[in-house]
Amino acid sequence: MYRNTWLEVDLDALGQNIHTLQERSGKELIAVVKANAYGAGIRQTVRRCLQEGVSFFAVSSLEEALEVRSITTDAEVLILGPVDLHYLPLVREKRLSIITVNKDAFRDIADLTGVKIHLKLDTGMHRIGVLPEQAADLLQELKEKGASVEGLMTHYARSDEETDFTALQYSRFVNCLKSLDHSFRYIHTCNTDAALHLKDEVSTHVRCGLGLWGYSARNDGLKEAFALYACVTNSKLLPEGEPVSYGGHYLSDGKSHILTLPIGYADGIRRDYRGGRVYIEGEEAPIAGSICMDQLMLACKADHPAGAKAEFFGPHIPLYRMAEELGTIPYEILTGISDRVTREYTEHQERIAEEEPRFR
Repeated sequence: MYRNTWLEVDLDALGQNIHTLQERSGKELIAVVKANAYGAGIRQTVRRCLQEGVSFFAVSSLEEALEVRSITTDAEVLILGPVDLHYLPLVREKRLSIITVNKDAFRDIADLTGVKIHLKLDTGMHRIGVLPEQAADLLQELKEKGASVEGLMTHYARSDEETDFTALQYSRFVNCLKSLDHSFRYIHTCNTDAALHLKDEVSTHVRCGLGLWGYSARNDGLKEAFALYACVTNSKLLPEGEPVSYGGHYLSDGKSHILTLPIGYADGIRRDYRGGRVYIEGEEAPIAGSICMDQLMLACKADHPAGAKAEFFGPHIPLYRMAEELGTIPYEILTGISDRVTREYTEHQERIAEEEPRFR
């Protein structure tokens, strides 16, 4: 570790969550590991998933799919986002699966032999995918061109809420499935929250990402796996009224110790988190003044020496609390942790690996 700033990743929590999601849903798991496994680091994540018996991964792009394929030659890998069809030979070679982004995506491709495709239905998200009434014609076209149409899927827009809209999407999906004269090997609709709550009688798999790491909108007994830390580099007691950081927005009260931490907005701590609270050795201290690119300051009641560990989220400060204070969601915070931050991996409460994302 070149700088005392790190994201701690509990791989045992990942293993526990995998089995919880499978047991609660009654389905096989597709592990979504896009965006560098939500910031956790894709290599250690895929490694532990394979150890837990997961054999199907989903990513957002061809680049991410190739990285997963470099880790495992046997697992299924599904690309959830658009793929430039110029790269179909590479998709075939690497035995990757792609989705139907729209009804005309394959119109200019004469031969799809050997291409594995999941037919994506747009049942209400209205992002990508085909409308249910377009599915039969597209399925026929894909089969005539020799594609292996192995999957049928959709994506829920509001599964983190207790609304009827998810039920409506599910109904649209089931009706379409029943109308299609095709035997799909993989049928999947559920993300984490739906996997934990929706009664799904047609799917073979659930497709979970953030739930792997213990986060769901309704706190469903999953074990949180992430903690973000930085260590104190400097401490001083300033006179009352002394301004701190850029712009002098914070004035010392003359009693608080001003501590510096080597983490800033280039690491993923957003500038608008000024005043947010950080846990350090028994107290929650507010961030004092503007957050800098590489550092920030705390105003602490007690003096804490250089090397003292401060927690931004983890055992003492829930990630959801930080997200709520920022007016965002955990996804944005986690995927915003930059590659300047070391990833430290633990098993059985002991560090087993450390990665510097910039050098992998």
